[in-house]
Amino acid sequence: MRSDRPVVAYCRVSTLEQKRRGYGIDIQVRDVEAFAERQRLLIVRFYRDEAESGIKEDRRQLRRLLRDCRAGRVGSVILPSLDRLSRDVRIAENLFHEFETLGIEILIADMPTYNGRDRKDVLVRQIREAIAEENRKE
Repeated sequence: MRSDRPVVAYCRVSTLEQKRRGYGIDIQVRDVEAFAERQRLLIVRFYRDEAESGIKEDRRQLRRLLRDCRAGRVGSVILPSLDRLSRDVRIAENLFHEFETLGIEILIADMPTYNGRDRKDVLVRQIREAIAEENRKE
């Protein structure tokens, strides 16, 4: 479902610890750019939320991204990985629903076969990540 509207990317890092473990914004940008190149896509803008929790709904750059999507200035959004959109399944699903309603294609760099019309692979991954997160807390 590629459109003529611009392709953008959304990256998020919540803590300095994530950056130290090798998943900082610069690594996400690199991964997204590599994915875009393989897909022959040109990214016109990066939305970057730094030091923003994935369970927080009100993130500055995410708000900007949604505003631009609603205004018709975005056709596709590339995420470096599913959990960069949100670590909360409800928030992620609400965002996916809004993107779908707006006709925005979502691409996930570390899930190159992701199909937005068949979301079962995303739901399974979200469940696995939620279980892993709970196990880390114990």
